[in-house]
Amino acid sequence: MLDELRDLYHAELQIAKILPRLGKAARTPALRDALRHHREETEQQIVRLEEVFNLLGARGTGRKSRATLGLRDEATDLIDAGGSDVVRDAALIAALQRVAHYEMATYGTVIAHARMLGHPPIAQLLEPSLNEEQHINAVLTRIAEQQVNRMAVDVGRYAERSERLVAPDPLPRPLGHEAHHGEHAVHRPPSRDVAEPSSDHTHGSA
Repeated sequence: MLDELRDLYHAELQIAKILPRLGKAARTPALRDALRHHREETEQQIVRLEEVFNLLGARGTGRKSRATLGLRDEATDLIDAGGSDVVRDAALIAALQRVAHYEMATYGTVIAHARMLGHPPIAQLLEPSLNEEQHINAVLTRIAEQQVNRMAVDVGRYAERSERLVAPDPLPRPLGHEAHHGEHAVHRPPSRDVAEPSSDHTHGSA
């Protein structure tokens, strides 16, 4: 359980650093508001985890969350990338939901272990964090389904139509190619009707 708690602690610290940048990069108002609100929730989740470590008499450092390190790198790439704002928002939501799913699973596991190991205060401390992760995941899903994904699909369709309109015509075949090909096509072997010299020569006697 301690390893999972340290993993969560590192994850929340990384997310608290990333969320302000993601909020600035987001262009959909509902997404910006959701990220701003979740930043406040993340700060509270860090405080709860620190309380848990105090109850256990343990340190919170010592592990790194690969999931959030991946989000950090992915978010940096998305922020720096060009392209449509709405398409980038769709990609940000997908990245955030991957981390939210990881946190929901890990919080749920830690809460279950705390109850089995006789630590009900720890389970009670972490239940609000689990609820917050479930809530932000539902909010992101709603924003994606009702706004961002539809607009991103429209942008993609428009881009495809534009590419078809400006696509160059196929290159014409070189002039004379078919005629040249035809010349070779009409070549035939010599006709068998032409008499050939006989190989059977009869020499008369002197």
